[in-house]
Amino acid sequence: MVERLSEGEVRDALRRLETQGRVHAMPEPDDRLRAVAAAYATNPDGTIVVSPDNQSRGQLNTRIRAALQETGHVGREERPITVLVPRQDLTGVDRRWAGPL
Repeated sequence: MVERLSEGEVRDALRRLETQGRVHAMPEPDDRLRAVAAAYATNPDGTIVVSPDNQSRGQLNTRIRAALQETGHVGREERPITVLVPRQDLTGVDRRWAGPL
């Protein structure tokens, strides 16, 4: 399915998922997020969650983390990390200087 999506074959990918009984419509966003998080926490190995935008990705990550904590797959302690973000305001010269080592 991921391969079909990466090739732009969205209809075929969704048709395949529907055939497998893996498409579930849930009109309420909160119900949908809760269901995805619970399903992931139940069987995280080999599971991929696809989200259409950054806002829902963040919401799903928060819900999935909480569900994994509830099931004991993830600890409750916090470990802050530094996240690097792309800088669109850099010039081409700046980007070369700031490139990978």
